[in-house]
Amino acid sequence: MPTTKIYRATITSGNGGTITWTECEGYTSPPQLLNSIYTSIDFEAQVGLYTAPAGVTVTVVGDGSSNCLDAGNYYVVATTTTTSLPPVTYNLAYSCVSGYGRITLTSFAGGAGSQYQATTQAYQNESDAYFGTFADATAPVVYSGLVDGKKWVAVRDKNNPTICTTKYYDIACGGTTYTAPATTTSTTLAVVSTTTYAPPVTTTTAAPTTTTTTTTTAAPTTTTTTTTTTTTAAPNTFNVTNNGSGNYVINGSSNPTLSITEGQTYTFNINAVGHPFWIKTVSSIGTGNAYSSGVTNNGTDNGTITFVVPYDAPSTLYYNCQLHSGMAGTINVTDVPTTTTTTTTTTTTTTTTTASPTATLYVYAKDVGVGQLVLYAGVNGAAGTTIYDESVDGSIGNICGLIYTFFGTLSVGDTVMFSTNTNCVMAGDDSNVCPSSTGSSTTFTTAMMVAGQNYVALGMDSSLFP
Repeated sequence: MPTTKIYRATITSGNGGTITWTECEGYTSPPQLLNSIYTSIDFEAQVGLYTAPAGVTVTVVGDGSSNCLDAGNYYVVATTTTTSLPPVTYNLAYSCVSGYGRITLTSFAGGAGSQYQATTQAYQNESDAYFGTFADATAPVVYSGLVDGKKWVAVRDKNNPTICTTKYYDIACGGTTYTAPATTTSTTLAVVSTTTYAPPVTTTTAAPTTTTTTTTTAAPTTTTTTTTTTTTAAPNTFNVTNNGSGNYVINGSSNPTLSITEGQTYTFNINAVGHPFWIKTVSSIGTGNAYSSGVTNNGTDNGTITFVVPYDAPSTLYYNCQLHSGMAGTINVTDVPTTTTTTTTTTTTTTTTTASPTATLYVYAKDVGVGQLVLYAGVNGAAGTTIYDESVDGSIGNICGLIYTFFGTLSVGDTVMFSTNTNCVMAGDDSNVCPSSTGSSTTFTTAMMVAGQNYVALGMDSSLFP
């Protein structure tokens, strides 16, 4: 049996961070969070097999178990406070808009009571929110376009950043119930995922379909050779559970080899709490080597992963548990299938038909003004139509967020011009990062659409007119 010790990790400088260790059984524990409120944690680990961030001191405080039968997941969180300022408080409101969640933060208080910062996006777990990207903020702060699942946000005192409060909503815009907001009271996270939050992908995008007919005429007979190449995108579903820590069970099979096809969309229904499911380029535990192209919600242990397989995907990918090396398998990616048919006829015809591939456009926006905007969009120079009305859909807010998505209505080469009802200042960028609302422009036109996913971000000031 391996030798184990009881260790104590304590913040001695800085803002803390996450700490992991190797348990008696050889498993890697989920990361545990140390911050300004919870400054010390006791844990049992194999001798010397732990990782701790800079500014955290680890000491031995006792011997661990003599066997591995009752070891593992041993820790005690000490609630030592390091500041006399009151905690930051705020209210959360939750609603569904066009099938996606919207979280609104109001009534900032606590800390030094003057200046606050909020996370620039909603995160999928608490530690990512606590150590996330912050920006100066005044209430209200709005996060839009949120897919179903638990979403964490945080507000902190600008001048005392360790005084930070995290909260979450369990978004359920496709259902009828949701979990009320809860202020974090413990840093013991059952599973910590480092999945990057990305725009939702909810539709199937088919690859181009090309049909070519070639006719050759020779006296005294006519021969026609027809070659047809067809790509069909059909949804496929993998139901994923776990057999303890030994293996994944996918559609009834243990760690099977999966086969997928370029251009198709696949749904992985994950029900394996404590065993985060990752799609990767290299078979490995941890969160490294994650494959992100076309993948939404990679790394969940209880939810849905959607995979729109790109046409340039590697021929071999892998699935792995974040924590257990025995829970893994191979994903074979195949090219688009082709079918060739030869017939004879007396008709001489030459026809080539190419279907334009569709393009999806995600629209991000923020409004730092106080006016009430109506946002218009016009395709290829056409008159603009309404895509967002603040009097109906609510305030866009001063935090950049997803407000609208063009699904199946744009083709490769199209451009989209955005304008407002008030002709206020507007700046734009072909990305998902909203620029500052400066300059003298009142419209923005995108670059030409490409096949697959496209992005545009608008920075507006409804109180400023050039």
